[in-house]
Amino acid sequence: MQDTHTSLTAPVAFERRRYQRLPLELECRVSCLFPGQAASDGHTVNISRVGVLVKLNAPGAAEKIPPLGAPVLVEIHLPGRRGLRCHGRVTRIEAGAGLVPAIAVAVERMNFASVAARGQGAKP
Repeated sequence: MQDTHTSLTAPVAFERRRYQRLPLELECRVSCLFPGQAASDGHTVNISRVGVLVKLNAPGAAEKIPPLGAPVLVEIHLPGRRGLRCHGRVTRIEAGAGLVPAIAVAVERMNFASVAARGQGAKP
């Protein structure tokens, strides 16, 4: 007789995320909407309908990392002269000595916009 029962001790991977993340590396600019905060250039690691993970270009640039919970604007450069503007809040910060910092942003609103030239940001 063949045993058809599944082992209850086998590891099972569950996806807890509600929305699929797409691994997508695009140039972007992160601007903290608090006064006096510097903007940072970086690139996306992945994007979903409700969030984006961004690696900042400068390792150890602690003064340019928006604080946890801060409102931010992430301007993502798309191919051509288009961009994606994502308004949201910082939900996670990955940083450490000598590491390239990354921030996770929960997107509250996004829209497409024209992009003037790289480094100048998107126009409304």
